[in-house]
Amino acid sequence: MKKAILYEDHLVRILDDSLVLKHYYLPFISKIISFSKIETIESREPTLMETVLIFPLLIWRVYGLGIISHHMTWFPFDLFRGTREKIFIITYKNQKLRSGFTVENTDAVEGIIKEKEWIQNIFMK
Repeated sequence: MKKAILYEDHLVRILDDSLVLKHYYLPFISKIISFSKIETIESREPTLMETVLIFPLLIWRVYGLGIISHHMTWFPFDLFRGTREKIFIITYKNQKLRSGFTVENTDAVEGIIKEKEWIQNIFMK
């Protein structure tokens, strides 16, 4: 049976039972995450913690590992992360490494996550 696509853009795809983070692994391989493996999804405004200092420029983390709130967080490739309204942070059940991602339409994604109630602990800041 084909899964319904609830939302899709160049960065993510949301299905009935899972979230696909595009460009998670280079060269541009996606990561499929079952909602049953997610403990929380947090939505937050981008801060300087999501940036990398490359003297003399301060640039947004485009891809790779970062530390946010003292937690290791992996970000898929997004050349325009600094222009996005929010950054979503996934905390997995029984796993220390988190995943961060951005979307092109923040309101749509926040609405889908709230409406579907897939995850008990969703924080929208």
